[in-house]
Amino acid sequence: MVKKKELSDFERGKIIGFYEGGNSERAISKKTGHGKTTIHNIITKYHETGRFTVASRSGRPKKLTERDKRHLKTIITQNRREPVAKIHEIFNESTGNEVSNCTIRRTLYEMGYHSRTALRKPNVSEANRKIRLNWARERYLWTIDDWKKIVWSDESRFTLFQNDGKIQVWRLPKEKYDINCLVPTVKHGGGGIMMWGCFSWYGLGPLIRIDGRVNSQRYIEEIIGYYLIAFLEEFEEENGEYLFQQDNAPIHTSAQT
Repeated sequence: MVKKKELSDFERGKIIGFYEGGNSERAISKKTGHGKTTIHNIITKYHETGRFTVASRSGRPKKLTERDKRHLKTIITQNRREPVAKIHEIFNESTGNEVSNCTIRRTLYEMGYHSRTALRKPNVSEANRKIRLNWARERYLWTIDDWKKIVWSDESRFTLFQNDGKIQVWRLPKEKYDINCLVPTVKHGGGGIMMWGCFSWYGLGPLIRIDGRVNSQRYIEEIIGYYLIAFLEEFEEENGEYLFQQDNAPIHTSAQT
């Protein structure tokens, strides 16, 4: 049997209008073109409930409950780099449910999770993160003029060949910079050349290639003594007082330095 199209609220209201106007069910059927049984049912419902509109329906029930979604969130936070097929496999095995890849993917999107390219950030330990945060807080009220006095310096290794393949992670928009959504990079290691340099608000300082291993003695003699002191003297003469800033690398913090 072919299911007939359900009447709209407008059509139902029109039937009730004819009925209130004193028309019989047979007459209403002829005027509207709808079957007498349909007319009778609409009028009966109107007498019983005082309404002629169709009650809204809840629709097809969700395949995943709220508890399932919480479990899926736990899986995602523990397996951010896994493809959706693997997430689907883990979910089905751990819950005993049989849901499709599409259901998992759609639910993740509804929860706000999307597969995004992970940002690459230097691998900083928890202890150093706290040190850096405290350093920033201590200078929270600094003005632009204060920052202009800083001469920044650092060493860095540059590699000729590096894997630049993109790594995807499941994350919420607000988790872009969360630790477990980043790809840590190592400052030193692998092939390449080591460089030392410094800069300030006013421009670039010397850029020096460092061959071989650098200890405190080499840092003092070859970088500070030969390049840095001359640069800082010229900087002070042209721009006034300065603050030389370097990190806590052992060659910077040793007693000899």
